[in-house]
Amino acid sequence: MSYKTTPIQSDLFTSERENTRRLKTEEPLTSFSENRQFGFFDSIDFDKQYGHQIVYRIRANKKHNLLLRRLDFYVGGITYLVYPFGTGETFTGTLIDVSDQIYDVNQNITIEGRTSLPETSHTIERAEGNNIFTTTAKPKLGASCLAGGSTQSSRGNFSESITKIGYPANLDIWVVLEIIPSVVADSKGFYELIWEDIE
Repeated sequence: MSYKTTPIQSDLFTSERENTRRLKTEEPLTSFSENRQFGFFDSIDFDKQYGHQIVYRIRANKKHNLLLRRLDFYVGGITYLVYPFGTGETFTGTLIDVSDQIYDVNQNITIEGRTSLPETSHTIERAEGNNIFTTTAKPKLGASCLAGGSTQSSRGNFSESITKIGYPANLDIWVVLEIIPSVVADSKGFYELIWEDIE
């Protein structure tokens, strides 16, 4: 008995690189092995004054998949809203570049003979102040996070998304954090992102 074999189609692989590509159903993600996963982590100490905002401007030249978005607050609570850049917003704050808080998830420079860690195309800037961002546009994404038990509880609570979401090249968005009106204490917590760049 003879069998006829056919080559595996190239679109079934996650990459064209022979030493790191995998079938698309296999874990871990190829982007981890190829040092294309990046993260951002920021510690937040949020003034209880009504109207106080923390605003991020996030830009990315490359297409990418968002793998994780996590808000974790152990005191107080905030809302999280995402708006496209250039849709009629008014911004009066001062942005500070916090891209140095972006890190390579894998941290393995030996892959493919690298001598240094790769860099992402993302840049992240941050501003803080009272009523520094207003817009008439509708948000494209939103969430809220309130510390458990009461508005002044020390028991943490988190809001996260772990659904892979694809974004096009030349992304430019605002992320706006605002205090939940019922909160009567300063809010303290963390903001985390993990994404994979697509080549």
